[in-house]
Amino acid sequence: MYRREFYIFATLAVFAIAFVAGATAFLMNRLNVAVGELTNISVPDFQSTGQINQRLLENWSNLLLIQGTTSQEDRQRLILEIKNNPTAAPIEDFKKTPSTPRQQAAFDKMIDDRKHFSDQRDQYFVILENADMTSANTFLDNQLIPAFQVYRKSAADLFKCTSEIANARARHVGQISKVVVWGSGLLTAFVFVAGFFTGFHSLFRGLTWANKLAYPLNEMPRPRE
Repeated sequence: MYRREFYIFATLAVFAIAFVAGATAFLMNRLNVAVGELTNISVPDFQSTGQINQRLLENWSNLLLIQGTTSQEDRQRLILEIKNNPTAAPIEDFKKTPSTPRQQAAFDKMIDDRKHFSDQRDQYFVILENADMTSANTFLDNQLIPAFQVYRKSAADLFKCTSEIANARARHVGQISKVVVWGSGLLTAFVFVAGFFTGFHSLFRGLTWANKLAYPLNEMPRPRE
């Protein structure tokens, strides 16, 4: 009588536990993947694109100081500081991590704009070495500043794109975390309720059988006094 109910309950419990474990494992795997994308890709990309923009602005500030100097020695010192603070290192760091198509498009444009600006800057340095400040000032206004503005915008666009992707991945991690917590809780509650009602049903059936067995005894005629 009870063996059948026990086997049914045990089978259901095994399937329920396997379902909960499988669903939880799947959700945890998705969570680990999302966290890995955030920590191993988004954070390094955020740092490298930030360094690109920082060095770009630092070098531009030093370049503008050149026009205000009267000493050729000071100009050479500023030029050397610019050359010793390249954006090549953070660019190489950015290449080490996978990029989304949107990031790659922004990165490719920045590289093209950077090359154009670098060519114009090198030409500007040549003019400075000849101590022709009038030509250098004209070249700065007509060629170098427009090239820098385009380069700066493309670098800022890459940083903005990377930040938006990082924020989206962070939100995704939060969403999966909530699903893991609520999903595990609901599945556990479902297994508990199912086990409770299955056990209650088995107990009720046992009592019914006991009442049926006791019923004939209650209906037996009593001996006459």
